[in-house]
Amino acid sequence: MKIRCPQCMRISEIPHVDHGRIAVCSCHASFRIDDSTVMEEFSLPDLPPPETIGRYSIVRYLGRGALNCVYEGIHPELGIPVAIKTLLPEYASDKPSREQFLHAAKIYEKVVHPNIVKVYETGRDTNGVPFLAMEFLSGGSLADRMQDTPFLPVKETAEIGAEVCRALVTTAAYGIVHRDIKPDNIMLSGDGKYKLTDLGLAKLDQSTVPGTGACVLDEANPLKASRRTSFGTLEYMSPEQYINTESCDIRSDIYSLGVTMYQLAAGRLPFETQTRSELRHMHISVEPLVPSTYMHDIPIDFDYIVMHCIQKNPEDRYHTPEELLADLTAFIANTPLPSTTCGAVPFIHPEVRTHSREEGKRFAFLSVAAAVLVVLILAGAGLLILKERSAEKQRKQLVAPANPAAETGQETSIFLGGKPVTGPSASSFADQSKKMLGGEVDNGEAATNALPLDLELFTKTRDAAKRALEQKAGFRKAIDDLKEFASYRECAEEVNMLTSELETASRIAVDRLMKSLNEKARLLIEKGNYEGAINVYDIDAEIEPLKVESQDARKMAKTIIEEKIRNASKETAAPEQPETQPAEGPLP
Repeated sequence: MKIRCPQCMRISEIPHVDHGRIAVCSCHASFRIDDSTVMEEFSLPDLPPPETIGRYSIVRYLGRGALNCVYEGIHPELGIPVAIKTLLPEYASDKPSREQFLHAAKIYEKVVHPNIVKVYETGRDTNGVPFLAMEFLSGGSLADRMQDTPFLPVKETAEIGAEVCRALVTTAAYGIVHRDIKPDNIMLSGDGKYKLTDLGLAKLDQSTVPGTGACVLDEANPLKASRRTSFGTLEYMSPEQYINTESCDIRSDIYSLGVTMYQLAAGRLPFETQTRSELRHMHISVEPLVPSTYMHDIPIDFDYIVMHCIQKNPEDRYHTPEELLADLTAFIANTPLPSTTCGAVPFIHPEVRTHSREEGKRFAFLSVAAAVLVVLILAGAGLLILKERSAEKQRKQLVAPANPAAETGQETSIFLGGKPVTGPSASSFADQSKKMLGGEVDNGEAATNALPLDLELFTKTRDAAKRALEQKAGFRKAIDDLKEFASYRECAEEVNMLTSELETASRIAVDRLMKSLNEKARLLIEKGNYEGAINVYDIDAEIEPLKVESQDARKMAKTIIEEKIRNASKETAAPEQPETQPAEGPLP
């Protein structure tokens, strides 16, 4: 069954379930499975897997990508689980798709590294369809983990980034650009090591492989493959990858890794929007806020590393994975970042020395220490200035063309199975900017309000918002009160910063509240007390500080409990039916 999240428009594939069930998307949105969210009633997970692929016996279906599906198999000699990747049936006879699959196989043959998924064998099944027998990674993907944990500790994020960096050092040595680094393509092995996978979109620089463009879904006809000038995953693509994928080098992978580390540490992407054209505009033109804007415990050095990765101009980023790895390693070890120090000390010839040997040593040490201190102070001051100015840049640059899609010629529809899927109608990016700034927008500047700013009232409102952050309560009222001042040029930047902090803190607090309420309800459900489980979401003492903020989440949870009650009532009232043999024949 293929279902579409109405919030983020992501299409997921799950085993078939009855309509009326509640689904939870990776964006944490809950929605009901019905005619409006179901794309296909029956799909690949509902079909029995093949008995064998090549010489590997197949155990179960694991998942699918744009062109491939993956099964769990058993290695015939070693007897260990393996992941068997093969083309989807609809692409098995498509020549460009087969070429891309073989292109990925050639790349896998080139690189061997502990942080890159291992390939045991490439081959063809009885129908001539190519397959890869790969290392089975039991820990799942980083994206799977993020469904349960919206953000990770900063040090752990840096350690994950360092492991991916080690993989990139090897790929860069072979002239390989991955071009699709994201949490879905970072897998966790059984021994706790993160590994880079899915090299299907990688580019071989200076190679003899014909046609470095990869096959992706054609938006006009999803049953065919085509070559595009830019591809990857939109939320993680570098500006140059949006413009021309052939101009990408290893710095594009560094950008994507920076976006991934931003998301892991801050609990959100640097740019979030529902339309492709707006996302393209933001990656190319809009300056992101630093990660510590959303998570205040993020150290300044980590802010520096991530922002260094996601600079718009490739020349302003880390030039090699080794440079990034050096800074990440230093951050993990809590030592100064190599890229912010003054470098080697000039050699002083003995004949020009005027001090004794011991004095010279002390003088050299103090000189180096002073130089390092000055550089670190300047780096820290520069990043603080970046943090202060980034909100202003974002406010000014958020103004996009009224119809970006028309200018770029890009469609905002998603196609699957030949059916166009368009998101809910939304105001243009410019209109959203106007709403945020509380007035008309002229060349990116917030309009001045006709009434003078009541500075005393704003100070009280700002202090109340800060108290809400400290007390972890009253977020919604604080946000609504702040919006009254969003149209004043004097305080628009501070209002936007505080509003972002309140929204992030509110989301985290509601998530924690719901986990606590869900656990209490689960215990009551196990005892058969469904009514008590429903009441937990209305009368529990924990609710009061977040009563308004958690209203939608609690309503959804109550809907799930009520559904359980109805199902339990049906099972009790229904008479026992004699067992019957299932009818033979294909699934509908």
